[in-house]
Amino acid sequence: VKVLTTLNVRGSEKLCLYSSCLIFCETQLKESSNNMPARKIRVAFADDYARIRQLLREFLDKATRLEMVGEATNGDEIIKVCRRTTPDVVLLDLHMPGPLATSIVRILHQEVPQTKPLILSEEDDDVYVRAMAQLPIGGYVLKADIADYLLEAIQVVASGGSWYSPLLRPVLGIL
Repeated sequence: VKVLTTLNVRGSEKLCLYSSCLIFCETQLKESSNNMPARKIRVAFADDYARIRQLLREFLDKATRLEMVGEATNGDEIIKVCRRTTPDVVLLDLHMPGPLATSIVRILHQEVPQTKPLILSEEDDDVYVRAMAQLPIGGYVLKADIADYLLEAIQVVASGGSWYSPLLRPVLGIL
């Protein structure tokens, strides 16, 4: 994988563009203590790309107010992880092996209703975004927005709210 460009974002955070995917690296997280709940937010995630999982793991490990409780490479695995660990928030890649993301969301809603899915995807097509927004998800973060918004999105979703990447909000009529 070749680094195409590196951008400095908000001080010490660095964003790297690898091929077609914008991801973060060498991030020092700055958390707002005002808005975070007292207990750690339990997070699990699923992505079929090992490098993305590694970077998510590193990113979440640095967030002192988040507890990573599981990860998976496909839809079947993340369903099992959520049944076993009951995370507050599960980050789901939209396109990965196994059941479709729509099926995963429905299964989790039925079997682990306290777990709120947060879609994490490169997909910004209006059809996909609108279809996912009709399901019981906590929100949708574009992978290009991870460095800027992932912690905020997790916090909002864990608190019972919904959060969508700024680029997606007009599609959904959110101002």
